[in-house]
Amino acid sequence: MRIIIAISIIIFTSCTEPKSRVEKENVTTLDTSVTNIAQADTFKTDSIKTDTIKRQIEYDHFLKLDEYRVYYKTIVQPVSFSTISPVYSQPDTSSQVIDSLKFNTSLVPILDTYVDEWIGIQYGNQNAYIRSSDVALYSFNSQSKKMKYFIRGSIIYKYDLTQNIFIDTFQIEGFAPDYAQQINSLKWKNVDLLLLLESHGNCCGCSDVGIYLVDANGKLDIMFKTYQSNSDLEGEEYSTNVSLPQDPQFDNIIYSEYDYGELFDMNNEPILDKNGARKMGVIKDIKKHYKWDGFKVVEQK
Repeated sequence: MRIIIAISIIIFTSCTEPKSRVEKENVTTLDTSVTNIAQADTFKTDSIKTDTIKRQIEYDHFLKLDEYRVYYKTIVQPVSFSTISPVYSQPDTSSQVIDSLKFNTSLVPILDTYVDEWIGIQYGNQNAYIRSSDVALYSFNSQSKKMKYFIRGSIIYKYDLTQNIFIDTFQIEGFAPDYAQQINSLKWKNVDLLLLLESHGNCCGCSDVGIYLVDANGKLDIMFKTYQSNSDLEGEEYSTNVSLPQDPQFDNIIYSEYDYGELFDMNNEPILDKNGARKMGVIKDIKKHYKWDGFKVVEQK
C-alpha cells in the first residue's frame, strides 16, 4: 500500500512541476499575440462604430434638410418668435452676433441653409443664421387685423396686436402641420380666422390628415377633421373631404366620406367572387350638408 501511494505522489508531482524557460517564452509570445489581435479587433470595432455614427449623423442631417425643404415650400410669413432673437454670422452661438431681432420680425429664410437646429436667413446683403427655436415658420393675421396667430409644432398661439400680449393657445395632440393655408372668412359670421392645416403621412399605409381650424367668437376650435388613407392592401382606400363655400349663409358646407375595400356579409364573413377571391367594392359613399350659424356648424336634414 505504501509503495502505491509513493508512486502516485511522484507522478502527481512530476505533472505539476514549473514550466521550463522555453515553455515560458512560448506562453509569453502567445499571450502577446493574443493581446495584439484583441487590440487590433478593438481598434477595428471602434473604427466601424465611428464610421457608423458619422454616417448616422450625416443621414440625420440629410433627413432634417429634406424635411426643411418640404417646410420651405409651404412657409407662410415666417417671423422671429422669441422676445429677443440673436442673428449670428455662422450656425454657432460662439460666432459673431450680427443683430438681435425683436418678437414678430419678418424673416426671409434661404433654402438649403438648414444646419441641425439653425435656419439660414437673408440679412441685408449677407446670409446669416438664427436658431430654429427662435422662429415661427407660419403666421397669419386675423380678419379684423387685431390678432395674429403663430404656429409652432402642434401649438397655435393667439396674440393680441392691440395689447401686445398672448391671449390664448390651442394644441392639436399628435398633429404637426407641414402645410397651412388661410381661408377667406370675410363672409363667415363671427369668424376672425379660418385655417386649413395639413400633415402628410408620406408612407404606404399612412394617412394624410387635414384640420379645419376656426377662431369664432373669440374661441379657437376644430371645425372639421379630414383623412386621406391608402391601405397596404391593394385597392383599399378611405377618405373624407370638406368643401367650404365663400358665403355659408347661402351655400352649404359639404362633408363627404368614401370607403372602398373588402366586402363582408352580415356574419362578418368575407364575400367571395365566382373565382373564390375576396370581393372588393364601395363600403361607404355619403355626403352631408351643413350650415354655419355664426357659432357652430349645423347639419341640414
